Amino acid sequence: MSRSVKEKKTEIVLNYRDVCFAYDQREVLHNINLQIRSCDMVAIVGPNGGGKSTLLKLALGIIRPLRGRVELFKQPLSKQLINRTGYVPQSMAYDAAFPVNVLDVVLMGRAERHLWGRYDQADRSAAYAALEDVELLHLAQRPFSQLSGGEKQRVMIAQALSTQPEIIFLDEPTANVDTAIEDKIFNLLARLKESVTIVLVSHNLNVVTRYASQIVCVNHVLTQMELPELTQDSQHTRNYKNMLVLQHDPSCPVIDPADMLHTPHREALRGEQRD
Repeated sequence: MSRSVKEKKTEIVLNYRDVCFAYDQREVLHNINLQIRSCDMVAIVGPNGGGKSTLLKLALGIIRPLRGRVELFKQPLSKQLINRTGYVPQSMAYDAAFPVNVLDVVLMGRAERHLWGRYDQADRSAAYAALEDVELLHLAQRPFSQLSGGEKQRVMIAQALSTQPEIIFLDEPTANVDTAIEDKIFNLLARLKESVTIVLVSHNLNVVTRYASQIVCVNHVLTQMELPELTQDSQHTRNYKNMLVLQHDPSCPVIDPADMLHTPHREALRGEQRD
């Protein structure tokens, strides 16, 4: 590995600094500090309602912190910087009767570049390259509605890749696929992380501990763990048949959001575990 590539893989591309966020004065994320390096694959895990998807939305500029700041590529968030990212939502709402093929769906990822006029050759080249990355180039002209669930999810990843992002965010990318397709998607992501930073939300610890370089546990507060720190012999994990369980020790505090109502910045809450 050349020196320049080594330096790239240690560069901080996403940085949350003392971030708090609340919905209707009810704090969802408290005092979040997190650094993500270039070409990492970071898996965000935690219970429903703990703030996992909110963490992604903050990085994409969809919502803004109540307190603290989010930096992308060492700069405050801006539309120009967000254009260097890709996003795969948990689900896609579409009309199955609408006559759109796979290539059309991937090209939609570049739509903001062409508010007026047609897609050009550069757009089509990027879309074809993205389909090749996800091994679906042979389905470019296939109606999107005829694809399997796993194929649709890979097309959505291709759509995000068509923007040629430096970091890609995925919200539960394997939520509606079977185990075989899940492994295929994670193998794809592992291959992509050689050149793109991957940040994903997942509930499946068994899978993410095989592929991710970091596990970020979010339940209103955050604990960041490097792999292979999480091993089968670690105090953090236990196996129960086919299920992997992450244990919360004192270094991984959980704060009850009910205690934060109307007091999103109360100093006493900072880093403490509630009784």
